[in-house]
Amino acid sequence: MSCSPSPAVFVASLLLFACGDKEAAPDTGGQDASEVDTDGDDGSDTDGDTDPDTDADADTDTDTNTGGEPATGPAAGDLVEAAATAWCGAVLSCCDGDDQAWAFGPWLVDDRLSVYHSRMPPNATLDASSCAELVGEILPELWMGAWLEAHDAGLVTYDAAAAQTCLAQLSGAACGEPVRDALLDSTCFATAAPEGGASQRAIFQRESTSGACTPIADGFGGLYFGSCDPQRSFCCIDEGQGCDPFPVPGDAGACVAASQVGDACSDLAPIQLCATGLDCVDGVCEAPSAASLSLGEVCYDSATYTLLGECADGWCDLFGSGACEAPKAAGEGCWSDEECATGHCDIGTLTCGVNDICEG
Repeated sequence: MSCSPSPAVFVASLLLFACGDKEAAPDTGGQDASEVDTDGDDGSDTDGDTDPDTDADADTDTDTNTGGEPATGPAAGDLVEAAATAWCGAVLSCCDGDDQAWAFGPWLVDDRLSVYHSRMPPNATLDASSCAELVGEILPELWMGAWLEAHDAGLVTYDAAAAQTCLAQLSGAACGEPVRDALLDSTCFATAAPEGGASQRAIFQRESTSGACTPIADGFGGLYFGSCDPQRSFCCIDEGQGCDPFPVPGDAGACVAASQVGDACSDLAPIQLCATGLDCVDGVCEAPSAASLSLGEVCYDSATYTLLGECADGWCDLFGSGACEAPKAAGEGCWSDEECATGHCDIGTLTCGVNDICEG
């Protein structure tokens, strides 16, 4: 679990505003070891560099791609339309009936989108045109709109080539597991925010380590790291008492240095975050444990909210034994896919079974 405010602080933050989180993705029956890092941010520098670049180095004047070549994808102003068209193409090609309701599931339970619920499956039947129109109205209300606002304000850069890669992934995905994976890819267009560390929103880049910033409504990492480079900095909202543990999208802050391996950290006011991908353990930033754990071994320390390694042949029971448990057979009760030997927990019955969603 990357350095972050404690679960109590984080939950309180979520009560203050609506933002994307891990539970927004379709087909997520609960939370397991792979989901406990709720950073939802990008960046992966965990090498202990304690000399962060403090230059305001974000180039926000032009849209770029990571290879330094001319952008080949849609312009930032065309991203919503392109994403809506590709998303609807994948869903309508492979998902029928209840499967379309699965695809729209996160939005159907989002009170922010209640005005759209009557137009979503299973409440309505969509074709390519009506689906693209609807999704094109929804996306700006969610994480994509928040990132585009930060881009328009000159706080983050837009990667057109990465956007094109994500669009091609959706458009080219075969029905079944490939299209499910594409729809759930949090580095591209999934509602759920990325987990942090190496997992990031590929379409937007955060490079600033100093200067103005704002929280971005896209999971924990978007909120706390904001428009700052999460490898080296976080967005500090300081109203006179240090960095506030309850930032809200729209707040104005400044990028300050994030702690690296061995540096002090705190989830209490004033907060001092570790760089993305690091754990704050007893007030010190540490790299996550890469230990391979056997069944029955303790995998989660609830006192420090820290994962102790990876379960080699099972799953980590975070909210129960705190130990590695054996995969569950078809028909057994479950809360998350990772609990099941089949790799799928049916969110309707909360039992393990075969995943036949969007098979075409």
